[in-house]
Amino acid sequence: MIIKGKDVIGLNVVTVDTGRIVETVDDIAYDPTNHRIVALLVDSGGIFSSAKAIHMDDVRNIGEDAVIIPSISAIQSINDLGDDVRSISNSNKHLVKTNVLTVDGKELGRVTDIHFESTDGMVDSMEVSQGGLKTLAEGKKSIKPSDIVTIGADTTIVSTYIEMELEEQGEEGGLKGVFNNAKENVQEAAEKTAATAKEASATAKEKAIEFRDNATDKAEEARDTLVEKSAETREAAIDAAETVRQKSNDFSDQAKLKASEIRKEAREQAEETRDTIEQKTDEVRTTANELKHDVAKKADELESAAHSKAHEVQQSSQKSRQSVHQKAEELASEVRHKAQDEQLTAEHKVAETQQKVSELTDKTRGDLKHG
Repeated sequence: MIIKGKDVIGLNVVTVDTGRIVETVDDIAYDPTNHRIVALLVDSGGIFSSAKAIHMDDVRNIGEDAVIIPSISAIQSINDLGDDVRSISNSNKHLVKTNVLTVDGKELGRVTDIHFESTDGMVDSMEVSQGGLKTLAEGKKSIKPSDIVTIGADTTIVSTYIEMELEEQGEEGGLKGVFNNAKENVQEAAEKTAATAKEASATAKEKAIEFRDNATDKAEEARDTLVEKSAETREAAIDAAETVRQKSNDFSDQAKLKASEIRKEAREQAEETRDTIEQKTDEVRTTANELKHDVAKKADELESAAHSKAHEVQQSSQKSRQSVHQKAEELASEVRHKAQDEQLTAEHKVAETQQKVSELTDKTRGDLKHG
C-alpha cells in the first residue's frame, strides 16, 4: 500500500507483544541512493543521549492510526542500526522542503511529501507543489525517483524533461482539471444528443419509406384485384345476355336492350371503381410524403434542441457562479445590519442604565436630606 510520509509522522508506535504505545514517529530517514525509507525516527536525542529509530525491516505494518512493531526491542539507537541509517539521520540532505531545479537551472517547485510502499519502504514518488495560485489551479504534482539526478542540502536536481511532464499533469489536476473534465463532459453529452437525434431521424425516414412502399403495394394489389373482378363481371354479363337471347326468341328486342344496359352499367361500374382506386392511391402517396416531411422536420427540431440544451448547460454554469457571488454579498449585508442592530441595542441599554443610576442617585440624595 502506498502511503504519504506526512501521514506517518505523528503516528503512535504500538508493540504487538504488549499492545502498548511506546513511542511516536518524529521523522522518516530517506536513502537518496536507493530511494528507500530505511528507518522511522522516534527520538531525536539530546546532549546526553543518542537518537533512536526503528529500521524499516523491523516494522510489522504501518496503518492509518499506528505503526506496529514486534516489541520494544525494535527501537534502537541509530548508532546500533548501521552506518547507512546513522549517516542519513545525521546528514543535512533532506528531500522534503527542498527546491526542485532542472539540470538547466529552472525552478519547478518545492518537494512537500514522499509517497512510499508501506511494506518495504521503497519510494514511489515525490509530491511537488508549485505554490499559491498555480497549485490551486493545477493541483499538486509528482516526480519519480528515476527523474532525480541529485539531492543536495538545499536543492533537488531533476532531468530537463520533467518540466514538460509537470505541465501535462497540470492539465488534469486542480481547478483546471475540473474545468477540462466538465468541458469534455458537456461536449460529449452534446455529441451524444446530436448522434441520437440523427439516428432517430434516419430511423423515422426508413419507417416512412417502408410505410409508403407498403401502402403503394397494397393499393396496386387492390387495383389489380378490382380490375380482375370487373373483367369477370363483364364476361358474366355477356354470357348472361347471350343466354337470355337464346332462350327468349319472343323477347329478343327486349333481351338485347337489357343486355346492352347491363354491359353499359358494368363498364361504368368498372370505370368508377378504377377512378376510386387511383384516387385512394394518390391519397396514400400524399399522406406518405407528408409523413416523411414531418419526420424530417421533427429530426431537425431534435437536433436544434440538443444544441440548445448544450448552450443552456453553459449558461447554467455561469448563473451558478453569479448566484454564489450574490449570496455572499447578501450574507455580508445581513451581518452588517445585525451588527448595527446590536450596537443600537447596546447603546439603548447603556442609556437606560445611566437613567436608572441618575434616578437612584437623586433618590439617595433626597433620603439623605430628609434624614
